[in-house]
Amino acid sequence: MAEHRFIEYLRSIEPYEFIEFGAKMFANECASKKEYLVWWSHKEDFANFGIGHFIWFPAGKKFPFIEQFPELIGFFLEKNEPVPQVINMYKLTGLPWSCKAELDSDPRKIDIIDWLASTTGIQAAFIIFKAMDSLKEIVENNPEVLYMLNELCETSRGRYAVVDYLNFKGTGLDPKERIRGEGWGLLQVLEILKRPDVDNFIDAAAEVLKRRVINYTDEQNDLKFIDGWLKRLETYRS
Repeated sequence: MAEHRFIEYLRSIEPYEFIEFGAKMFANECASKKEYLVWWSHKEDFANFGIGHFIWFPAGKKFPFIEQFPELIGFFLEKNEPVPQVINMYKLTGLPWSCKAELDSDPRKIDIIDWLASTTGIQAAFIIFKAMDSLKEIVENNPEVLYMLNELCETSRGRYAVVDYLNFKGTGLDPKERIRGEGWGLLQVLEILKRPDVDNFIDAAAEVLKRRVINYTDEQNDLKFIDGWLKRLETYRS
């Protein structure tokens, strides 16, 4: 079996790199605005927390999405990092607010926002930790992308591009995430990558995202998002 060097590169990330990654992800996901670190869309029945918009379901509710905020809480506690009392109290039972209005009116929301704003590096470490398993799944699905992944993850810029795109658009493995039979996740980017460098990764990712827009249907019309998506890819250059 070929060596998964990308795992070792991700495991050897220095603390300063977590901080840099966290700041970039905060900019990409929240426009570097603290108020977006706790977000409950009027179109959703659950809240999102942190730089990865980690989902937390209200107590007793289940939805067809991955609930990662309880995992993030566990990651903090495992690392002996402080967690706000209200979060710690309900970590096992679920989101204690039943609707957006309840959350927005709770004065403790400010404390949660401040906590999340001060821990972007730890949240980035969690995202990278979770990414390792997803990257292994991608390679298992298509071993031919291993070389590209290993080479990209050898540099800080490459690691950030891989992890952020994975967090942004997913693995590309889910057959339900297709439009006209074509996906838009990290797997699809790696499959058309010509050379394992960041500039080529940006070009390949842009091609995949533009293809998604070209393939759009009335139910999945992404034209209004493409400019923001391409702007996000440009952050991989620095």
